[in-house]
Amino acid sequence: MPASETLGALRDLAPLFAFYGIHGLVEPLGFPQSSLRSAHQAQTLIHDARVPFKLLIDTFHHHLYPQAADEFSQVEVADIGLVHLSGVDDSRPREQLTDAERIMLTPQDRLGTCEQVKALEARGYQGCTLLSPSPPSWRNGAKRISSAKLSRASRSSSATAPETLTVQRARRVTIFPTPDDEVAYNRRRINGGIDHELTPVDCAHAG
Repeated sequence: MPASETLGALRDLAPLFAFYGIHGLVEPLGFPQSSLRSAHQAQTLIHDARVPFKLLIDTFHHHLYPQAADEFSQVEVADIGLVHLSGVDDSRPREQLTDAERIMLTPQDRLGTCEQVKALEARGYQGCTLLSPSPPSWRNGAKRISSAKLSRASRSSSATAPETLTVQRARRVTIFPTPDDEVAYNRRRINGGIDHELTPVDCAHAG
């Protein structure tokens, strides 16, 4: 998709999001075939469109873009609205990885996920952070979480509520079985309907 089309889409969506009280997030995907690969490019488009959207930084997609680390110093931390975490222990080159390889964090993580989080924190990021593995790894998540020394939080009495965790410095991390669960959760969070008890998690031991 040409940048001009992306700009037009952002401008078209902004009033709709404002009307429904939705906070817009733009996620660069990092894949070679993606028309929006880098956070810096996404930030530039948001600024050019003059819309109140923020960036969604995904540690997997960030890793897929070879120049991500070099360009990231140009990204304003204040423009980041959400961070997604996942791990990869597959040994294939980054250009061959797909979303199916995303797993829970393990000591064998090749994405440098915890290093990415620490770098963001060092630059002042204090926003929300969510675990975002692929569905197959979620189904096997109990073993993955244990190996990464993540502590499970108590489940909410609501049958549809996700498990909620925190990482070091009280960072909120939420595991969602499906994207629909994440959408529903964020709608409730925006409306002030989320207040779970959290169990500390030490990200420093996961990578």
